[in-house]
Amino acid sequence: MKNILVRISFVLAFTLATAMAADAQFVVRVRPTTRVVRIRPAAPGPRQIWRDGEWEWRGGRYQYVEGGWIMPPTNNNRWVAGNWVRRRNGWFWKPGHWSNR
Repeated sequence: MKNILVRISFVLAFTLATAMAADAQFVVRVRPTTRVVRIRPAAPGPRQIWRDGEWEWRGGRYQYVEGGWIMPPTNNNRWVAGNWVRRRNGWFWKPGHWSNR
């Protein structure tokens, strides 16, 4: 019984730590400039949608990642583009995500 409780506690702690890391917000005083993709290649399929480029936190700073075509998980989903959010102490990037219509 004690062994099971230890395992459950470990799984819960790992899940909580993973969820907290996924919601981490890296704040910068000056947000990076937005990049513009001038040429969008043709869609590879009729259901795919274009995802604009996004900013990712890498190596202690935000780096731009080019956009591309992505497939919705279901027909009822739409892509909500990421955006910069202003906070009292600076800016952070809110990543794009899927949303139910």
